[in-house]
Amino acid sequence: MSLQRKTTFLITAKPNKSLDRSHRHELRIKPIRFYHGACWRAVARATQPFDILLMTFRALTPLAVLTLLLVAVSSQTESQTTANAPGPASVNYCDLTRNGATYDKKQIHVRALYVVGFEAAYLYDPSCSANHTWIEFGEGYDQATDSHVLSEFRRLLKSSRQNKFNLSRVDVVFTGTFDGVKQEANLKLKNGNIFKLPPIGYGHMNGYDYQLTVRSIDDAKSVAKKTPW
Repeated sequence: MSLQRKTTFLITAKPNKSLDRSHRHELRIKPIRFYHGACWRAVARATQPFDILLMTFRALTPLAVLTLLLVAVSSQTESQTTANAPGPASVNYCDLTRNGATYDKKQIHVRALYVVGFEAAYLYDPSCSANHTWIEFGEGYDQATDSHVLSEFRRLLKSSRQNKFNLSRVDVVFTGTFDGVKQEANLKLKNGNIFKLPPIGYGHMNGYDYQLTVRSIDDAKSVAKKTPW
């Protein structure tokens, strides 16, 4: 009776002291031989600081081994890139609006007062109340927001509407993409010529100099009634 050989590849993470502590990972493959009578198994477990993946295959070709290694290295590289990506900048609201061009198209994290009602949806801060920022909610913002924060945010929108302006107002922390420069506008004439118009703003009637597209709501609190509008 002939025995059909199988090969198990043990992929482990080996520490590399020349790298930063959070990225000391080198992948290596160690073959372990089994025979047909051995049980098939696929076990995965994670132990810090190393990830260990044990997989069993029938006799693999060199191409299959290379493919497996490339997939493992690609996955590790992607996770390291994600870990190294800079997070949103925490910015004071008044500083944000005074330096709109500096933060244009950047991910920011900001606390301000959110106002919403008929033809209104904007952020402001009483310390610089003239600088309003139009608010748009990006796709998936509710999934990216903690369920308790989202529930409180919606509750406060309803409960705070009882005022002479018929507007809701909530103290919020938003994370999102900031537009700090007005949009360019052009008019194409019938003869094909392009007429350049003055830059236009955002929101209702293009009346806002800035816009924030919200990616997540990070905090929501009530606003004291005496807080200036």
